[in-house]
Amino acid sequence: MPNAVAGRHGAYSVIAIGVPARPLADQVGPRLQAVLDALAPWRCGALLNFCGLRAADRAGLWGPDERLRLETIRRRHDPAGVLASR
Repeated sequence: MPNAVAGRHGAYSVIAIGVPARPLADQVGPRLQAVLDALAPWRCGALLNFCGLRAADRAGLWGPDERLRLETIRRRHDPAGVLASR
């Protein structure tokens, strides 16, 4: 059954969390990015609520068929774009 959960077919899920607190706050972003970069060859999606990606990067979470289906649903139920994230 089709759904909007990207990466559901993956064998594993990885969650990396960093707390940007002093004195190591400036290291959190680069360290988390290093984890993502190391796992990139096996990436098959991400959970939208936790991925922290820019709007331009979020489009890559779904394949073309899923993206088209979600856009069709969005246009039908939210034509004014009230719920759209930027």
